[in-house]
Amino acid sequence: MTYGTRQALHGPAEVSQGFDLIFIIGFIVIFAIALMGKLIAWDWRTWFPGAEGQGSLVPSVRAAVYTFMSHLS
Repeated sequence: MTYGTRQALHGPAEVSQGFDLIFIIGFIVIFAIALMGKLIAWDWRTWFPGAEGQGSLVPSVRAAVYTFMSHLS
């Protein structure tokens, strides 16, 4: 079985934990910005790529975080 470069240096569990940690931190940061923007009535969805087409807060934040995560790898 062949492994990618990241998995050869670190085990699959370490890569998964790192991904989860970055996702959670990104979600909290973008959620805080989105919540503040919603309370102040700003159009915050245009600030985050991937969040433009979503209707509610959590799916919009999740789409923005996944778009952010795709730029890291």
